[in-house]
Amino acid sequence: MRTLIRIVALFTLLAGTMLATGQASAQSVVSIADATVTEGVSPAQTIISMTNPTGLNCQVAVTSVDGSAVAPDDYTAFSGGHFNLIGVASDVLSISVIDDGFVEGPETFTINIALTASSDPQCQLGDSTATITIADDEPAAPAGSVSIPTNHPLALLLLALTIGWTALRRRGGQ
Repeated sequence: MRTLIRIVALFTLLAGTMLATGQASAQSVVSIADATVTEGVSPAQTIISMTNPTGLNCQVAVTSVDGSAVAPDDYTAFSGGHFNLIGVASDVLSISVIDDGFVEGPETFTINIALTASSDPQCQLGDSTATITIADDEPAAPAGSVSIPTNHPLALLLLALTIGWTALRRRGGQ
């Protein structure tokens, strides 16, 4: 019976010490949120958040993955970036978005997060993928038309062909 009382007393002492020093087994869940940005309004920003930020060291590795938006034409890709969430509820991840001048509609890419090996064992991963949507800022082209930005290398060639074709048709040539 005395052995049982000693074990219970020791367990109570250890549990009290862990709670007093902030080493309780509370879990923290790290997640990333989806975001939308308009092309030309850079950067896109998404939130990496952590529940129960009690001083745990949750280190997060961040990578981007092309979707319909492709780096480096639509956004600046990155790999190997790290965030240290130590006692904070959230941090902002900024991604540079490129205004390419094309009429193309919304495009997307993803951001993936993963906990690094140096994270505390109480850190868990929640939503590990964020979809970043880039809304197009160019006005939609009329149906049946072709749109080429003026800074595109073929724009001058297309303009010359259009002028030549129009002049030829006016003179009666085909």
